[in-house]
Amino acid sequence: MAKTEADIVAFLKSQAESNWQSSQEPFLLSQATPALKAAGLDYKAILGEERLKAFVKRTEDQGGYRLVSHPVQKPKVGVVPAGENFEFQADDLGQGTERPSHRRAEAGMPSDYSSRAIIRAFARLSDEELDQIVIPTRVFVKLLGGR
Repeated sequence: MAKTEADIVAFLKSQAESNWQSSQEPFLLSQATPALKAAGLDYKAILGEERLKAFVKRTEDQGGYRLVSHPVQKPKVGVVPAGENFEFQADDLGQGTERPSHRRAEAGMPSDYSSRAIIRAFARLSDEELDQIVIPTRVFVKLLGGR
C-alpha cells in the first residue's frame, strides 16, 4: 500500500504526543527523518520538493500538532501536540549558544564563519553593485579577525 501525506501527519502527531507525555519536550524534526525512515515512510518521495518543516507548518491544523522554533538556534525545530503551550525557555538562549568561530574572532583569531558570511552577503549582490564596493584591506582584515 502506498504511503501518503496522511501517513506522515499521523506519524508526526503520534510522535509529538508520545514525546510530550514522556518528557514535556517537542519531537525535534532532526529526529523525524531517521524515525520516518525506520517507520517505512520515505517522506522525500511523498512530499517531493516540499521541506519537512514547511509540511509540518502547512498541516498543523489537520494534524493536531504545532510547530515550535527556537528563536536563536534555527536548526532547533520541533512538534508539540496542538493543545500544549510550549516555547523554548529563555535560559536556552543564554551562554553557550555562541558559535565557537565568534569567540575566535573576538579573541583576534581569523574566523572562517565570518569569512563565509561576508562572501554569502556579496554573492547576493548584482554585478553592478559589486563593482561599487570598495573595502580597504585593513578594514577587511579586521572584519576577518586579524590585527
